[in-house]
Amino acid sequence: LFNIKHFIENDIEIFEKTKLISTISKFDRKLRREVSASKKWYLAHPAIGYALAGRLTTEDTAYLGHAVETYLFNRLKLLSSKIYVELGRGDQEEVDFYLRDLNLMIESKFTSKIDQRDFKYLRSRSEQLKTHAVVATKNIFERSNQSDKKDILFLPAMLF
Repeated sequence: LFNIKHFIENDIEIFEKTKLISTISKFDRKLRREVSASKKWYLAHPAIGYALAGRLTTEDTAYLGHAVETYLFNRLKLLSSKIYVELGRGDQEEVDFYLRDLNLMIESKFTSKIDQRDFKYLRSRSEQLKTHAVVATKNIFERSNQSDKKDILFLPAMLF
């Protein structure tokens, strides 16, 4: 798994001061308590990670997934300064980006194959919080049509 912190851990303070990295906080389900031991790190541009890692190829799916998530984060920062990661109870329960002021939850899944079960948590949280739910994908453009459940909009990441 591609991990930014691994490459820059000795120089994190310099990277933060120069705005080459940003962090976002993770919050519990009630969005009241910050999970201080856990933050997400994003580079100012995905190419910085590629340059730091050096040996990665464009077929490295872990890096590509993180690069797309980094790209999304940097685009979303232009829309809102209040971006959070929302954590659930289990290891698999997380919403990548919660833009509370825009009433929007976004999950990044850079893949061509989507399994609706992967978005059970996103769907339930967006229903509870009455937000819109979007999944940034590799190339899927559709709306989930589950009549008894909240719709999720699937958009190619390049549209962000």
